[in-house]
Amino acid sequence: MSADETLRRIERVKEVATLAGLKGEINEERKHFQMLFLLPGERRQLVYVRDTSVEEREVVTFFSPCLVVKKGLVAGVSKEMALDLLRANEQMHFARYGLWEFEKEFTVVATFDCLLDTLDPDECHKAAWSVAFAADQFEHRQGEDRF
Repeated sequence: MSADETLRRIERVKEVATLAGLKGEINEERKHFQMLFLLPGERRQLVYVRDTSVEEREVVTFFSPCLVVKKGLVAGVSKEMALDLLRANEQMHFARYGLWEFEKEFTVVATFDCLLDTLDPDECHKAAWSVAFAADQFEHRQGEDRF
């Protein structure tokens, strides 16, 4: 997948988001579209959209980080937190929690995948807000408002 193809897909997301009444900007360096959502209780949540296309299917993923934890026995994701995330996934309809693993840390994210060729303003709006609320709920339970 070339950088030009990725940016073309992200431009398409921005067009659909604009039609949905969502405002954001493209970060060309990171090759994603980003939006800031203002939530009740003066809370904020960043939502990003990245190209996750596979083979011939153009797919974009809406995601929002919820928590960053260091790897290790004491500082890492506990078994109970992992189980809580799995339980929460069963209760949500338009988002899911996952763990992204990096060299020294894990990032808990709320995500939602969409086929780009069928992404319309209504689906874009629901995906973005669903991910924002799911991520904020997790952060709120952790006593945070970081992202």
